[in-house]
Amino acid sequence: MPTSSQPPSEIFFDTSLWIKGAWYRALQPTIEKVTRITAINELASNSDQASSTAEEFIQELLTRLGVQWNFASQLPEPDGRGRLILANHPTGFVESLVMMKILEQLDPENWRLLGNEFTARKPQFEGHIIALDPFNAAGGTRINRIGLREGSKTLRGGGVLGAFPAGRVAAKKDEHGIVDQPWSMHLTRLAQKTGAQILIARMPWEPGALLRNFPTKLPALRALLLSQETFRHHNDTPRTIQLVPAPDNLSKDPQEATNELQNFCHELSH
Repeated sequence: MPTSSQPPSEIFFDTSLWIKGAWYRALQPTIEKVTRITAINELASNSDQASSTAEEFIQELLTRLGVQWNFASQLPEPDGRGRLILANHPTGFVESLVMMKILEQLDPENWRLLGNEFTARKPQFEGHIIALDPFNAAGGTRINRIGLREGSKTLRGGGVLGAFPAGRVAAKKDEHGIVDQPWSMHLTRLAQKTGAQILIARMPWEPGALLRNFPTKLPALRALLLSQETFRHHNDTPRTIQLVPAPDNLSKDPQEATNELQNFCHELSH
């Protein structure tokens, strides 16, 4: 399995990777301290020094954050097919770490997560994270296309692949509560092409008011708020995650099926 035997040579989250400009470099230390990104980096560094594998690092970080969770029912038994785990994306980092633990429990030897390209660079997650570009910057389409091909290989090989089809954290609130932005149909197509079993994971966290109301048209700046969301959920209250097979009667149309999957995920909390 991939290891993180030595502490990383770079900080865990370097916000200058997605916010460019000399003006930001001058303000970066202050902004990272105020938004608590510095605190996340300290936790990640301490967790890395206390672990020797990717799996240990993830668990160590969750423990230090005080995140406790359990499943509502037993994990579905494998049926020989690849398994695609789709989940809502309420706050960012917390559910991403929990998703990795779910994938590890489903298949310790062959799990991958479609994640952002910044997380994929981290040595702690080497071999597990498939890079996508969440901001659709120059070259983003190519990065995402390559990432989906890698995901397809995992599923065709009988592995387990996790993804957050909304791509970005939740920002919409309707009469039923907080829901994701629209899910991408690319993952539904991926399951159809590979014959993978789709499992839906309902993440029980919710974004805070500041993140929820921050303009989604400024994704790079909005990402600065994710560390605060991580610490906002720092408590000792166990959360229950529902992980269930997708309905059998999904539409054959990828877009309609995607909408059905998103609605199904949302309804699991009611």
